[in-house]
Amino acid sequence: DWIGILRPIQERLLALQHTSRKGTILIIGAGGTARAAAFAVQQLQMKLVVYNRTKSKAATIADDFGGVVVDNLELFDSKDLRVIISTVPSNAQFELPSHLFRNQVMCV
Repeated sequence: DWIGILRPIQERLLALQHTSRKGTILIIGAGGTARAAAFAVQQLQMKLVVYNRTKSKAATIADDFGGVVVDNLELFDSKDLRVIISTVPSNAQFELPSHLFRNQVMCV
């Protein structure tokens, strides 16, 4: 699963000319797909931030993959945000705050 997450991100970052490994990737969710996404982020050597409604689950993934947890997306500083990976089901009715889209942010 992680390769299927990694490759399109690499291609899109290159297309957006984000060739450096600087920047942040935000993962929404903390289940199995989030773990695969976190591993992909680790391979990209970019900063990992994890958000989940249950902070302890987000902390587990962040701890396992060298990331940090954000517990309030409204207050999240998105200036270095390059990619958002949502691993929540579409029927979860989750909406991202609009300020997260200020930069050239890729959503997966």
